[in-house]
Amino acid sequence: MELKIDKFSKDVQFLKIVPAVPTVKPPEYPDLPLTTGEQLDSFNSFLGDEDGFSYFVNIIAITGANGEKDATDRVLAKIFDVKLAMELNWKGTVKKDKPVKIGIQKYSRLVKLINESVRVIVLPATDKVIPERIQYLLKHEKT
Repeated sequence: MELKIDKFSKDVQFLKIVPAVPTVKPPEYPDLPLTTGEQLDSFNSFLGDEDGFSYFVNIIAITGANGEKDATDRVLAKIFDVKLAMELNWKGTVKKDKPVKIGIQKYSRLVKLINESVRVIVLPATDKVIPERIQYLLKHEKT
């Protein structure tokens, strides 16, 4: 019984945090998932708009998850197409005999969107776990 009450109270907390989100995406807002580096650049610029940023945090957070790692996985899957994810890594480092990767860390608004979305899904998500999980997923993206 206690377990059911705990789960119910977590669900109520989540519903209090997630504000009402328009069900129809405004036509001027970009589509997700992002598929190219150019879309990544323009989306990061777009996130400078506070209303657009809030809209995407709430739309992405609807996916839900169990735990910080699962939430980060789902948020990244919602934002990036698999093909684009394979072209990304955290720092954008170049290795000998490997294709050049785009560093996601330089897209501060996008990183903030990922962090905020995960925190809406999982209240106690930390600054340590989210970037570590992003790095892990981008490093191991193969398919």
